[in-house]
Amino acid sequence: MVRNVLQATDPRGEAILRRKSSKVRRFDEALERMVGDMVETMQASHGVGLAGPQVGALKRVIVAQLPSEKEEDEQDGPPQPRPVLALCNPEIHWQSEERELGEEGCLSLAGWYGQVPRAHAVKVRYQDLKGRRRKIHAEGFLARILQHEVDHLQGTLFTDRVEDLTTLVRLTQEGEEPISLEEVPAGSRDS
Repeated sequence: MVRNVLQATDPRGEAILRRKSSKVRRFDEALERMVGDMVETMQASHGVGLAGPQVGALKRVIVAQLPSEKEEDEQDGPPQPRPVLALCNPEIHWQSEERELGEEGCLSLAGWYGQVPRAHAVKVRYQDLKGRRRKIHAEGFLARILQHEVDHLQGTLFTDRVEDLTTLVRLTQEGEEPISLEEVPAGSRDS
């Protein structure tokens, strides 16, 4: 089931998005249904990641999926789907010193984009949907996605990480337009 994605520009949405999420303790069918809904919602919204708080579930759960790519020898075929990652109770326990500045957007700030510095590589400990402990090492775009989604579990928005808020833009039918400081969620302006 596709769920509504809370918007940080709505005071009710921001109030939930700014809260810290609770640890997942029950690895059951309800968790699997929630994760299934999150995956459907992420894909229907053309996103690459989604965290529980974004759909109103204050649980430490994220899903991620890199965009599809065509293989070089299958240029005429459909894009090849990438696996979906579902991480419960993820914790970044290592990040590279190397940082990269890259454009980020967010389903909870629809149409907004900004330049965010992130670690090039991370190691994340998490539990799978059965509660088994796992680890993942990610670099590049996947590392960026994981850092962004783990931030959501702490009540942090990508705008909190933007070093120069004047670089925030909104995509419209006419193109890009700057976002005024008054529009930026309060926590981002306080950082």
